[in-house]
Amino acid sequence: MSISISCHGCGQRISVPDDFPRRKVRCSACGVYCEVIGPAKKPGAAAPAQKQPAQSDSPPAEKQRAKSTFSPSSKQPAKVTAPPAKAEAIFEDSYRAISAPQPATPTAGPGDPLPKTPPELAQAKPADAEEDDGAMYRFVAPDTKPCPDCRKELPLAAAICIHCGFNLETGKRPVKVFEEVNKTWEAGWPLERRRNLCLIWLGITLAANLAGAASTGQWKSFLVPWFFFSVMLTFVLGTYDRLDFTRDERGRVRLTRTWRIFFFPREPETINLRDYEGVTTGPANNNMIDWVVCIMLLPSVFFAALWWIFVISKSNFHVSLTQNHGFPEMTLYKGANEGRVKEIATTLQEVAGLPYTV
Repeated sequence: MSISISCHGCGQRISVPDDFPRRKVRCSACGVYCEVIGPAKKPGAAAPAQKQPAQSDSPPAEKQRAKSTFSPSSKQPAKVTAPPAKAEAIFEDSYRAISAPQPATPTAGPGDPLPKTPPELAQAKPADAEEDDGAMYRFVAPDTKPCPDCRKELPLAAAICIHCGFNLETGKRPVKVFEEVNKTWEAGWPLERRRNLCLIWLGITLAANLAGAASTGQWKSFLVPWFFFSVMLTFVLGTYDRLDFTRDERGRVRLTRTWRIFFFPREPETINLRDYEGVTTGPANNNMIDWVVCIMLLPSVFFAALWWIFVISKSNFHVSLTQNHGFPEMTLYKGANEGRVKEIATTLQEVAGLPYTV
């Protein structure tokens, strides 16, 4: 046999065995602990003794009359005591319906939505106060309106936001058009000058070697050195890099580096400017490649001397992209032209938005 109780939290019926040993049971639906109310006592069961008030003040005559009225031979049914008041309250609360909170009924009339000013406040108003309709608060018509795009305050008659350019009449954002930028920086001399100089030197040396070979008849002694000299000269003049910086009308910037080896261009390398924190410039030291080229030119003392004068002995400058709090991570350009170095750094600062540190 089981007892059916109602959960205080969700109202679900809970079936509890008759011999359930605990006073509370947990609802499986909402987890609320509900008190278990035992069933009515079975017939013939001894009712719990109920405390009777003290009869010390009653007179002896009334006690004698009560003894004569109820004799021991008369059998009366056992009096069943009512459950405690606390249990009845809990049992009633379990079946109580949970009602949604009702909105408060407005006390003011339909013609007066705001409360009137109390008399003591009305008397305390200064003498020079303006006369009003007796309302405690007054609504003032706004003289500005917010922009739907940037939420800045604008005049009521404004049709275009002066802060972000949003068109309040059409509801469209402005399309910003950027000025197109196309710049190219080559390391050292430009391509045309390098090519022309290489062709002139190759032609002069070829003519001199052919004349010497024809006069002596030793073709190998003249043409083999000329061949190695031509390869070396072509490598020195035709191996360099070039930077191309562009910005389209939508503001997208692109920086590419193109290496030329023996005057033949390789595939351009795109440099992602978002991977770097800024741009920096400063003096640059000669690297190992410059010394290697100088050593390779030693057989021809004239070209080795030219390389020393124009490359190694000159003061060089660099422009580099930085990472990790200003460390120059990638060198974009290195050369003796300090003006070109500053031009590259300034362009990256103004167009690409990279911080420029010297």
